[in-house]
Amino acid sequence: MHAILASLGTDGDVLPFIGLGVALRARAHRVTIVASGQYADLVASHWLEFRELVTSEKMRALLSNADVWHPLKAARHTADWGRNMIAPQYRLLTELAASNDSVLITNPSILAAGLVREKFGRPLITLVLQPWMIPSAIAPPIFHIPGLPLRAPRFLHAIFFRLIEFAADLLVGRELNRLRRSLGLKSVHCILHHWLSRDLVLGMFPDWFGPPQRDWPPQIQLTGFPRLDATVNRSLPPGLHEFLSNRKPTIVFTFGSGMMHGPQLFEAASRICAKLDAQGLFINRFQTPSLPPHMFHATFIPFSEIFPRCAAIVHHGGIGTTAECFAAGKPQLILPLGFDQLDNGIRVKNLGAGLHTPSKHNLVARTKSLHEGDINEITSALSQLLQTSFQTSAARLADRVRSQNGLEAAADALEKFASRR
Repeated sequence: MHAILASLGTDGDVLPFIGLGVALRARAHRVTIVASGQYADLVASHWLEFRELVTSEKMRALLSNADVWHPLKAARHTADWGRNMIAPQYRLLTELAASNDSVLITNPSILAAGLVREKFGRPLITLVLQPWMIPSAIAPPIFHIPGLPLRAPRFLHAIFFRLIEFAADLLVGRELNRLRRSLGLKSVHCILHHWLSRDLVLGMFPDWFGPPQRDWPPQIQLTGFPRLDATVNRSLPPGLHEFLSNRKPTIVFTFGSGMMHGPQLFEAASRICAKLDAQGLFINRFQTPSLPPHMFHATFIPFSEIFPRCAAIVHHGGIGTTAECFAAGKPQLILPLGFDQLDNGIRVKNLGAGLHTPSKHNLVARTKSLHEGDINEITSALSQLLQTSFQTSAARLADRVRSQNGLEAAADALEKFASRR
């Protein structure tokens, strides 16, 4: 089998595909990772083939605009950035899938993969990293939209999802259908109804995090979280071991590998730790803030190495970070910025493993000032997480995560699928 694993995005979007590629290569399959150029060296370090889906510069252009984290502007910004890439992606995937043993394994946003399946009959498998991406009228995805109450009736969330579908057709559908017609394929509408493969969908999360719903597509199989973190360099930055040896509790603050904005995030972290008489570890690869004595900055640390050594984690709610918090058995406070992050935060709270803040605490949008009331509310939430009850509740989930190897389960499902084909 030639597994062609294609994904766009930041670490949380791409690392699961690399991890699955490692698992498949260990089973003697040919693997090609198709992602943005910044991952070429990491892919090469795992002895996998690599093709560039988009340049590092173009990906940086997407993330450098703060609109990518705006709950209303993000869709337009992302669509403007990516709609003209569908045709080049189609040509690249068509080239890679030339052999009959090729299998396309992509995230839902790679719309070109569906065209290759229709045109050439190559099997297509969709990897869904979070339950938020699966449409359901029974348990509709929760969107991070100011003014939309979390406890609103389901039909309001369902109506909003229909608006999302309409916006997707308006922003991307025209370009997609123009390409479809040029390939001799019929136009489609409601493109979000077509972004999950009809062959196989692998939900890369456990059923206790995203319980299957009766109206989910029948081709969905759940595998567990796809944790790659343990395969990368585990060394700590100089001075961090001594910092962690202090008696004060350490709180980690991290807001995603694509966070290029919001120096006020560090200011907030510093003020919150001072109020709690705690010390803070701020992880961000783009910012180099000045450091008061109770704060430590690092550009990167493997989460599986650092989270177990800390008392709590404050993060944006990305699914990869959420899974690593579960695996470490540590309580988490989620400050959602957009996309699936609020939905993940609600699931974390319902499991008793942490808390989330409402959308008004999107600190990335606070480019000029931080309100003392916001800082106090976040401090109060963290104070709850540092109590024994939350520590114990979060610790109960660690064994459930570590006992399930999502990457190996996904590789098993792929091999079974390929054998049937």
